[in-house]
Amino acid sequence: MDLDDVAAFLRIADLKSVSAAARALGAPKSSISRSLARLEQRTGAELIRRSTRRVTLTDAGNICYQHALRIISDVHEAENALKGLTGVAQGVLHVSAAFAFAQEIIAPMLPAFLRNHPEVCVLLEADDRQHTSLPNLADVVINRGLVPESALVARTLPSVDIWLCASPNYLRDHGIPASVDDLRRHEVIDRTAATEWTFLRNGKSSIFSCRARAVIPDAAAQKVVLVGGYGIGRLPNYVAQTAISSGQLVRVLADYQIKTVELTAIYASYRGLSARARVFIDALADHMTLPLASGIDEVLRTQGR
Repeated sequence: MDLDDVAAFLRIADLKSVSAAARALGAPKSSISRSLARLEQRTGAELIRRSTRRVTLTDAGNICYQHALRIISDVHEAENALKGLTGVAQGVLHVSAAFAFAQEIIAPMLPAFLRNHPEVCVLLEADDRQHTSLPNLADVVINRGLVPESALVARTLPSVDIWLCASPNYLRDHGIPASVDDLRRHEVIDRTAATEWTFLRNGKSSIFSCRARAVIPDAAAQKVVLVGGYGIGRLPNYVAQTAISSGQLVRVLADYQIKTVELTAIYASYRGLSARARVFIDALADHMTLPLASGIDEVLRTQGR
């Protein structure tokens, strides 16, 4: 693909007009039309659907648009690197993470990150799958544990503590478990149907196994059910913290240790770690080391009260 043709296509798609794209690029409309025609001939697909008022992207055009963004962004970053500006993070950063992690960890850190890196655009995708390869176009994927694929590189992030939680109403009606054995009298919510939890206390381990009454792979959805007053379940600390601070949930068997979850930020070794990905991973790791705070505590802190 000719880079000028790719750039013209992006401008057409953004402005929804060939004429507007020509004005923005300072080029004759006929030149922009020829660029589009060459790109469509090169891809073998119609990219733009024209009408009397505006143009819209076809299905092929939408796919091409995402790749074109990456192409132009990578070219700009390569140009800056050759000019000695490798420290400047810029371009579109595509991040994929589980929904609960994206909501509770990444989203709260983004305002400061975007202010600190004004030339970076973030495309955040919530995806609860465990990845063994990078999804299409993704720069960084937040994964549980390491991945075996040699084409991927993983940077270890701060580990996450898992807390056993239930609502005060549920515990009032069903009793508060004082030991791992007491869990057998309770309703359990877990990520899988065959539940097996390992607890550690005073150097001794205990294993609890049962069939979960509700199987909910997503931690944020689990929290809603637990807050609603049903069952006992395990939640990552960053998901449970706000509900615990507000009194909607309480920790159960808090004197027992549950296995922590190791998280990694993975990226493709053949792409290398771009400046935008590097600063994002650094900011994420720093954010995850901050003490967890409830929503109201954070508001009061930022207001200086």
